[in-house]
Amino acid sequence: MGSYTDPNTYAENSGNVELSKRKFAQVRDDILELSVLEKSRYNSNFECINEFMMKGDTQPAIVYSVNPLIISAYSDEMDGVVFLEFPERLAEIYNLHEGMRLVTSNVYKYGSKTVKDINAGVGYLKRYSDFTPIVQLFLTDSENYAMRRTELFDEEVWDRVNFLTEEYSHSGNKAREGFFYFTTVSVTEENSRSDENTSKGFFDITNITPTVIFGVICIIVGICIAMLYY
Repeated sequence: MGSYTDPNTYAENSGNVELSKRKFAQVRDDILELSVLEKSRYNSNFECINEFMMKGDTQPAIVYSVNPLIISAYSDEMDGVVFLEFPERLAEIYNLHEGMRLVTSNVYKYGSKTVKDINAGVGYLKRYSDFTPIVQLFLTDSENYAMRRTELFDEEVWDRVNFLTEEYSHSGNKAREGFFYFTTVSVTEENSRSDENTSKGFFDITNITPTVIFGVICIIVGICIAMLYY
């Protein structure tokens, strides 16, 4: 598909919408409350998320509630939904209401067994274990185009989405953070088949924590002290 997606796969209905630089900045600066480190991660994911939006598979989603703002995102690969929770301000910006139809650009992670918060339906194809749904309306300037794409799906599909959404609401699963992919440094690896079987080394920069840094400093200091006695 591209630099950040498996070149051996393609979407039946590619997202075909670009990530808006204006909305990218709006979400970062006005919608989310990010730390300095999170902003750095956020900025580094622009090209990756843009490709996900362009080449990801267009799938149906509905507004489950506006207070809190929960979007139910469907995947035909899973024949299931996940709930995404977004800042409620977005409901005001886009005049969202319960039952409103939207579309997402979905990218997938390989595996034959779903992650815990996905209840796969009878149509599960067992090719993927997880998916990342990106709500197109929130991140593209082509809003009218994104809304027209809800027409890709017939009423039978929307009925299925509504049924699974109601079922999911009683499952006990928590909603995912809607914009998690912007502040997750491993977003590229999680959605790339080429990295599926790659083992990370002991020293993995994506897993550096204050505890790790402190431990490294202690080792260096210990080595320096030992050298003074030899």
